[in-house]
Amino acid sequence: MVGDDTVEGWLQGGNFCWETQKERYKVFFSAKFDRKFTSFGTWTDNKLTPNQRDAKLGSQRTGAWLTFGTEKNQVGASVGLSYTSIDGARLNRGAEQPKSFGKARKPPTTRGKTS
Repeated sequence: MVGDDTVEGWLQGGNFCWETQKERYKVFFSAKFDRKFTSFGTWTDNKLTPNQRDAKLGSQRTGAWLTFGTEKNQVGASVGLSYTSIDGARLNRGAEQPKSFGKARKPPTTRGKTS
């Protein structure tokens, strides 16, 4: 967790269609939410750790969980991906995504135009 509204990290990908079962790579991500978490934590294998910001690698699965207040029914998120670094994911998140879902839904030729 980065601050009170962002989660960053990486996951292991690969083995597309089980070609040789050796193709492995990291996919880095940066996800920024439109409001702050009300609680958070991580898990490693089968152990949950509330209020921990960094998940330690385990032998099975590792990840994080977040909760948000109920003052709104929806949580907005902006996510960037990179095959090179978390910094690259942050840059892609900022450069490639419009600031609202409504703008993202419009075809690229109409983005930024007003009617």
